Amino acid sequence: MRLTLKSSNGRSMSLTESYPYTTSFYGETACNQTAQALMPAVQDLVGKAVRSPEFKTLVAQ
Repeated sequence: MRLTLKSSNGRSMSLTESYPYTTSFYGETACNQTAQALMPAVQDLVGKAVRSPEFKTLVAQ
């Protein structure tokens, strides 16, 4: 996943997150495993953004 945050102060930051998970050749199983991996992957990406030193520059005037 890739996320770009843009601030009203003109600054921006981009991050990527690679979240490994197992999948399957069976459609129903593969879709279910992908759906189960989405939430923790998004949480990891948002956490990485908020913990980044660059994040403070987005909220500063």
